[in-house]
Amino acid sequence: NPKSFEMLLTSFDVACNDSQICITKHQVESLARELSDQESLIPVLVAAQRLEHDPQTATLLERVLQRLLPTLENPQPAYEGLVHLTKLRGDLNAARTWARQGVEAHPHASGLARQQRELDQSSPSSSITNENIIASIGPDKDQQTYEDAA
Repeated sequence: NPKSFEMLLTSFDVACNDSQICITKHQVESLARELSDQESLIPVLVAAQRLEHDPQTATLLERVLQRLLPTLENPQPAYEGLVHLTKLRGDLNAARTWARQGVEAHPHASGLARQQRELDQSSPSSSITNENIIASIGPDKDQQTYEDAA
């Protein structure tokens, strides 16, 4: 029975995501303690996931960063990491949310601002029309413009 299995996992402080990747509260707390003392490792661990993605490890790291975010001295790398990790698992809406929150918390963080722009541009709601494309390109050098014709 899936419901009783879920209750059993909850009793052991185990949380599973939609992909059935399960992480224990102990794993999250243990890694969170280590990273809180060595914040400089956050970008390294995220980069390792980008190079060699392991869904179990990425899920653990994502939960740890969420847990640590309010306590970090410099949360910018955690926001950037959350953007990358959520993109890796294909959740672009979550990535947009983390990028937006990161930019709100650190308006001068160019990496977060770039990530937010890229995610916003990849959004299905961003309309790419022929007019927008042509307007961004501008007139050909050899093409006569309305001003030249007048």
